[in-house]
Amino acid sequence: MKPTVSIIVPVYNAEKFLNRCVDSILGQEYRDFELILVDDGSRDMSGSICDAYAKTDERVVVIHKENSGVSDTRNQGIERAKGTYLQFVDSDDWIEPDMYEFLYHLLKANGADISICSHYIETAVKTRVKHSSGQFSSFSREEAIRTLVEDKRIRNYMWDKLYKRQLFAGIYFPVNRVFEDIAVSYQIFYKTQKVVMQDCPKYHYLKREGSTTQGKLYNYEK
Repeated sequence: MKPTVSIIVPVYNAEKFLNRCVDSILGQEYRDFELILVDDGSRDMSGSICDAYAKTDERVVVIHKENSGVSDTRNQGIERAKGTYLQFVDSDDWIEPDMYEFLYHLLKANGADISICSHYIETAVKTRVKHSSGQFSSFSREEAIRTLVEDKRIRNYMWDKLYKRQLFAGIYFPVNRVFEDIAVSYQIFYKTQKVVMQDCPKYHYLKREGSTTQGKLYNYEK
């Protein structure tokens, strides 16, 4: 059967975090989804971990490919996706058990194209959360884009949102660039009619050394 939601996780040398990430997805209260794990040529045990999950849960789909970066990895995941809705999770992050139930109900109940939750910022020493008031907001296309530009309440992240799959028609993440989320977000939001958000934290974002913005690989030209 065709799943309602396709969850795409780019995986690259994530063996330290991957079990926590995948377990949090497979343990969701909402069950009607496929989980697409795209192994981007990992050199550690990540690929084997992905394959092990596929053997034990029929909702898990694994793609193995040569290393080409997160943008191409996400693009391949989108091409493979069968769901009516898309959601993205980074392989070192994890989510609350009711995240998809929350986002799906929020989107459907309000006839929206995108639903958004808030998130926790996790470091080695503490957990932070900015928006946890439960406040609900509904945005037209123009209001959503304006709020996205401000980058305070609606942020340029892919992973705190549930999207209608059709929004991605003809849109691809730019290969060999950093901040690829920003490049895609404005194109996606321009195709919406309605975006809804509720300030309930459901996603755990791990801020760690070695990430794109924190590490030495950051290059302004990219």
